[in-house]
Amino acid sequence: MASGSEDRERLRAEREAKAASQAARERRNRRLWQLGATLVVAAALVGAAIAISNAGKHKAVAPAKTQALFAGIPQQGIVLGNPSAPLTMMEFADLQCPICREYTVTVFPALVRRYVRAGRMKIVLEDLAFLGDDSVKAGVAAGAAGLQNKLWNFAERFYQEQGVENSGYATDAFVRHIAMGVPGLDAARLLADRTKPAVLQQIQQARAQAKALGVSDTPRFFLQRGGGRPSELQYSSFDVSQFSRAIDAALGSG
Repeated sequence: MASGSEDRERLRAEREAKAASQAARERRNRRLWQLGATLVVAAALVGAAIAISNAGKHKAVAPAKTQALFAGIPQQGIVLGNPSAPLTMMEFADLQCPICREYTVTVFPALVRRYVRAGRMKIVLEDLAFLGDDSVKAGVAAGAAGLQNKLWNFAERFYQEQGVENSGYATDAFVRHIAMGVPGLDAARLLADRTKPAVLQQIQQARAQAKALGVSDTPRFFLQRGGGRPSELQYSSFDVSQFSRAIDAALGSG
């Protein structure tokens, strides 16, 4: 028969073993909770990244539709339309600017169909490329497309897939993707032409023109008849009628 001291020793050992087992379970539970919390945070971060990524994506218009908008309209560098058109509209923009994109989606196509295609007005894109590195990358790519007289097609496609501002999305791969979505545009040549002096000078000239006219934000629009002084087109919303009234008035004067 076991002595009292032996029984006490056995009970003490059982208590210690039970306590050790409980402590181990608690440690495992804490590790599992921490792992679960880490996974939740990671999932949240991934979800946020996806949300941010998707926030900069827009439903793209089919290349054929973009091509149809410009089909048959002359382009030369930054100019869209008949060089002899009686009225010029200067558009100060940045391809990263979401408001510029809104104008391009809601107003621009109607102006092209109503005035540019009819030879009554030409539009000049003054790309300021001033919002950040992605703006500059977009601007020089558009300028390079202009060397192939496809600047407006490229800009239209870029707006359709405009990313989150200054998120680093305007990579070479992204630019190539946009360029390849423009029928007739040589993407490899565009990528090579981005550093040409004429492309860089184009942005510098746009900024100089903006400074001369007091332009510090985008989009801004100016109308000019012949060699006259440009006058700003005032608008309060992207209602086509606000633009057409100003354009019709400018066409009817002089």
